Amino acid sequence: MYLSMEATARIGPTISGTFAATAPLFAAFTAILALGEELDLLISLGTLAVVVGVISLTWRPAGARTVVRAALLFATGAAVIRGLNQSVSKFGLALMPNVFMAGFVSFAVSTVGALLLYRLRRGSFPRDVDRRGLLNFILNGCLIGTAIGCMFAALQLDRVVVVSPIVAAYPLFTLFTA
Repeated sequence: MYLSMEATARIGPTISGTFAATAPLFAAFTAILALGEELDLLISLGTLAVVVGVISLTWRPAGARTVVRAALLFATGAAVIRGLNQSVSKFGLALMPNVFMAGFVSFAVSTVGALLLYRLRRGSFPRDVDRRGLLNFILNGCLIGTAIGCMFAALQLDRVVVVSPIVAAYPLFTLFTA
């Protein structure tokens, strides 16, 4: 999450979103190498279609020339981690097939990591928190938790090379609901 937010802050949501769309490629690569999954022609074409579709939604060539290489490393790192996340989750679900426990452990580790990172960067935790903003973030957390739970359930039922492109298609739903 940190790499993704840093990339967005440095190069903007358009270019960082374009790089985020490559996550299914990294997910498929790691699933094939580490989990022994197979990639058939239909899944390959579907993955490519999702990646190209999301890139076409976010790509703006005029802004691409002003990108700093370090910012691209943040964006690429975020895409690699997203891809690895799905393969690692699939492996974890094979060892402990419990979607709710997977979600709990993932969010507990993420919460501790986010709090530590915030504390290291800011020096202290915020004292005054806007209640409206806090309620908005709680709602957002519930929605993200539901989405991650659905992803874990899908990974428990099918291969990473099938689930990853579907998960990566979320910008299309954002486009239709925005």
